[in-house]
Amino acid sequence: METIKKHSDNVLSAPDAIITENFLFCSAQIPLDHNNGRLSGNDIESQTLQVMLNLREVLELKQLNFVDLVKTTIFVTDIAEISKIKRTYESFFKLQQPVCSVIEVNRLPMAAKIAIEAIAKL
Repeated sequence: METIKKHSDNVLSAPDAIITENFLFCSAQIPLDHNNGRLSGNDIESQTLQVMLNLREVLELKQLNFVDLVKTTIFVTDIAEISKIKRTYESFFKLQQPVCSVIEVNRLPMAAKIAIEAIAKL
């Protein structure tokens, strides 16, 4: 099992990802701008965009991209925002989207509105 740790600002100090067998398991990404350590924007669209950019960064550490994703889980604090999330989320998938679960939660770290975890096939 290989551990990938790029960002020291991970909320739980957990690895950004772990590789086991033929899969990359990515920790949930929040809309943290790693350049300044703050959340990116106050609206769901800008936060979703930052989460997807953070996820892309983790995938690229192993020369993967969004086409390699097989499963995502979206954690959101307001399920009524799903149509806005969907527009931004879907813009990252040119061919086929992975299977996806959406879970409404009471709170997320740093008062983020969204977090996304993912599984990619190597």
